Amino acid sequence: MPAFGENKAFYLVFTLDEKWDYGYIPSQSQSVRRQVLLRSSASGGNHLPWFLCNHAPTEDKNELLEVLLLAYMQRMALDMAEREPESYNFHSNLPKELEKCELDYHEMGCLEDKVNCDNAWINVTAIHIQVPGSYRFWELLPQLFAVKDVEAKWEILSSLPPVRESHLQAIAVFNEKLIRA
Repeated sequence: MPAFGENKAFYLVFTLDEKWDYGYIPSQSQSVRRQVLLRSSASGGNHLPWFLCNHAPTEDKNELLEVLLLAYMQRMALDMAEREPESYNFHSNLPKELEKCELDYHEMGCLEDKVNCDNAWINVTAIHIQVPGSYRFWELLPQLFAVKDVEAKWEILSSLPPVRESHLQAIAVFNEKLIRA
């Protein structure tokens, strides 16, 4: 942990509803397969993309979270461009692509997590990014969050692999909101 005491953590919950063919409208009885983006590594199991960040307090929490999300994703895009120079130009297109997504957040508070220790712990804000299945961005997100020894992929929500408990809590909060919408 970078500091003693509370450390601000941000979990990114990317969800994607099943992509339907253009012009096809599912019947009321058909369920839509919801997917969530997870990262996995041999040592750490499955988890959401997440980061630690100290930030100045602000009146507009939504604006702050959008700025933090964009900054984190642009950093990941620059890392990807260094690894794969021929990749889709995420860095310049990211603000435009994120505008197409619905954003929401939930203050989770202090959660038990394996990164906590006696003198330092995380206080989590989960950011939900609902990605429309109608454009290319969703296919490229796993590339953005995959780094050395870490894979990222869309997992079907109804059959998730084992996920870190605190990350699963964040997924559950937004899944419930989507069901009730």
